[in-house]
Amino acid sequence: MKVALSKPTYPVIGETDPRNLIFSTEYGTLKYEAKSSIILTLEAGFFGDSISFTHNLGYVPFVEVYMENPVGDYEYCPVNGSGATVLWSSTFRVTTTQIIFSVESTGFFNDTDFTFLFFIFKNDTDLI
Repeated sequence: MKVALSKPTYPVIGETDPRNLIFSTEYGTLKYEAKSSIILTLEAGFFGDSISFTHNLGYVPFVEVYMENPVGDYEYCPVNGSGATVLWSSTFRVTTTQIIFSVESTGFFNDTDFTFLFFIFKNDTDLI
């Protein structure tokens, strides 16, 4: 027995192409692969920088990223913020081999650390 849910334009009965299904018990799902963090230090007076983490999965995995802002709170990335004298934003990009984390600002007076906490989920759906 299997359970399947197809996309609206495809009949669920008899559909065998997993790309046309929203869910099927016949195929795997996203599985938790790794949790890690990386610190990007934006030097005083710099307007932006980036740092990367190598995952080497060979495809673009699903990734969730949170960033610890300068006041110590974690926020879902991408995120924008401001202080009394500075504006900043952070974002990330995922490739087949890396996650690239970036921060841009109007220039901090001191070196400022941005900690990115990220979760990688392995695609176990055999659709790649």
